[in-house]
Amino acid sequence: MPLLALLHPALVNVISQSGPAAQAVLAAAEPAVLTAVVVALCLFVHRILPPEWIFDLPRSSTGRGVASR
Repeated sequence: MPLLALLHPALVNVISQSGPAAQAVLAAAEPAVLTAVVVALCLFVHRILPPEWIFDLPRSSTGRGVASR
């Protein structure tokens, strides 16, 4: 949701300068399109980053990982 909130202001001028019919279409389509763009970007980043970098736990000072109880 924060990414959608950051992307929305970039389109405010475009939507406000268009005609009433275009504004209605953009108001209906913008949330779905922006959500699809954010999902696509997240999946792209997930694909290019190594999974060890994203999901690896911090190492302890002994270098054996986080100790379990």
